Amino acid sequence: MNEISSLQEIGLNEIARKTHIEAEYVGYIIDRNYKKLARLNAKGFIKILEREYNINFKEWLEEYEQFMSKYKDEIPQKSINIFPKIIAYTSGHKISTWKLLILATILIIVVFFIWFFEGHKSISNISIIFEDKNRSVSYTNTAAVEEAERNINIIKSSNATVNLQDSITKEKVKQQPEQIINSTIIQADIPKAEKIDENKSKEQPKEEVEKIEIETIPQKITTKINQNKSTVLGSKYITTGLNEVQINPRRKVWIGIINLENNKKRYIDTDKPLSINLNQKQIIVTGHGNINLDIDGDIIKFDNLNPKRFLVEKDKITLISYDEFVSLNKGKSW
Repeated sequence: MNEISSLQEIGLNEIARKTHIEAEYVGYIIDRNYKKLARLNAKGFIKILEREYNINFKEWLEEYEQFMSKYKDEIPQKSINIFPKIIAYTSGHKISTWKLLILATILIIVVFFIWFFEGHKSISNISIIFEDKNRSVSYTNTAAVEEAERNINIIKSSNATVNLQDSITKEKVKQQPEQIINSTIIQADIPKAEKIDENKSKEQPKEEVEKIEIETIPQKITTKINQNKSTVLGSKYITTGLNEVQINPRRKVWIGIINLENNKKRYIDTDKPLSINLNQKQIIVTGHGNINLDIDGDIIKFDNLNPKRFLVEKDKITLISYDEFVSLNKGKSW
């Protein structure tokens, strides 16, 4: 047959490359191996060959039909059909998708309830910080207030002493008028000197009060330094020689920390002690005042419900006001 000889001249590999029919199947066609072709789509292969090479396979097809009609009971016709399984369109995958969707919904509901019953407490603490009504009130230590009251009492008592000395001097002048009258011109300068001395005596108590304020307070401070490593100076807590202190909440509290060196912020909602690094300049704000400040074993207790704000610097921690906090934080409340 001319068509078969034409295919043989072209070669199996060349035909397979051009038609995408496997060389083995082309060999079956050339050899007229109808038995092998019975399980394949032989007619489809023939149509491709006719289209590509313009060859008439009418005689070949007639022989193929005769063979198939003769042996159709012995050789069932089967064709190779490839049906790729696409998981996305199977019913089983649809069921798993619904299951996944239900699980995701349940998870979202659980997370919402956890946030609602626990997380909103932290948010309420933050709102208390930002709605602080005593923003312009400077926070002072109780010990500092008591010290100031003692100083005021000392000033009052010294003023009373000055007034008493004035009255005694006047009485002496009244009792000795003759001495003043009989004084010479040279002696007339003496009362002026006495007056100067008297004025000096009035000023002396003030100097003594200033000494008391300047000298006696450091004496008390040095005594505290000898007893403890931390010392309270008004609203300042001296921490010389320490690397860290602890904030001990008496109940769960929100604590925010801003590093003034790199402007990084961090916060925590906790009821456990929190260590504060003293080697970094930073500002700290707490959600409420039910906390203790532990400075190397010295416990400073705060009872005010209002938020507390601290400035941490080298060798000291300062209790600051809302306005001071905002100023240090470049105009921001947090």
